[in-house]
Amino acid sequence: MPEAEPIVRAAGRCEARLVGALLLFWSASSAGCGGAPERDSESAWVVPSSPARTTRLERVARGIRARIEAIGESDMHDLVLAEVARLNDEIGGRKTISLTGWSLESFELRNYLAWNIPGPASADGTAFALDFEAENHPLRMILHYARMLAAEGIDLLVVPIPNRLRVYADRLPGVEESDDFPGADVNYAHFLLALTEAGVEVVDLLPAFLAARHDRSGQDDERLFLDHNVHWTPRGAALAAETIAARLRELEWFIDGPAVAGVDFEERLEAALFEVPTRNPLAREPITLWFRRVLDGQGQPAAVRDRQSPILWLGDSFSGWYSEQASDLLRLTYARTGHRMDVIRGDGTGAASGWRSLRRRGDALAGKRVLVWEFNLGLLLGAEIPQVELFGPESER
Repeated sequence: MPEAEPIVRAAGRCEARLVGALLLFWSASSAGCGGAPERDSESAWVVPSSPARTTRLERVARGIRARIEAIGESDMHDLVLAEVARLNDEIGGRKTISLTGWSLESFELRNYLAWNIPGPASADGTAFALDFEAENHPLRMILHYARMLAAEGIDLLVVPIPNRLRVYADRLPGVEESDDFPGADVNYAHFLLALTEAGVEVVDLLPAFLAARHDRSGQDDERLFLDHNVHWTPRGAALAAETIAARLRELEWFIDGPAVAGVDFEERLEAALFEVPTRNPLAREPITLWFRRVLDGQGQPAAVRDRQSPILWLGDSFSGWYSEQASDLLRLTYARTGHRMDVIRGDGTGAASGWRSLRRRGDALAGKRVLVWEFNLGLLLGAEIPQVELFGPESER
């Protein structure tokens, strides 16, 4: 594996690489998207931007830059990357590796490394996260959909899930735990910054997650993620729902949905045993979790799907985790916005097929005002996500 320090230094080339990648993207897509976007001397928005939207983008960018600076002032990026590489070597052909108090899946380690080391086509040692000119870089695919939706007056909210290694990297062996953990993956931060500076609305969950990593009250889940499964606890799902709902409320067109708390639904905080699906044979005893159950007037899980909703939700397994307990991300977002949602959801790499499902519906997203795209970052590395033409003759690459 290459030394970590050059990977960090490669982040300094981020802006130049972004400009080059965007120029390539504009050139390739201008025929199908109405020409290259207008640019001014200070920014290069890929999608049209209202004053309110520009303010949101600039606020998110400031927060990401502050995180990049905080990580740069520590040795966390190098330390965590080296430890993940060591564990990846140690795990060999096993599916999981047991650590003190938790276990990690082999694909979590591989994905973290794949994001932070040079891709196979890199000519100068740039980490894949920052190699925006790479043909398979997810920046290109996300920009494809951002511009296409914007041309139809539909907002796109990109919601990457910050997985356990980004929120709790200080639980790794050899990394000191800290209540002030600033994060460690500087390249992930640069990727989000590149998206934001290109005009893509990113719902950056990581700041809220880092600020709420522990709850030691005994009246809620202590952590935001499970110890022996990649998914979040109910508290993590609720925090994500609050953050997403807050961003939805900032959209210029947004008004509260028709569902009213105390009338159409109620939310109950209840502790219950949960059998965690895990590959770790030593961690199969049920654990107590604190579910925020969203129930209708009859005490049943509230219905949250509505094909006519202005909110289209494209998600993966995180969206539906705890659906049996009525404590999943979809229901929690419904409870915070009053809106049911038009949902297309797939698990694992199957979530990548959601764009094709949208195309097959053939409704040209009629009546939609926003598409919320929730995904685990590993999806961008482990699946072929098609570039589908949603509004014209079908064309996939």
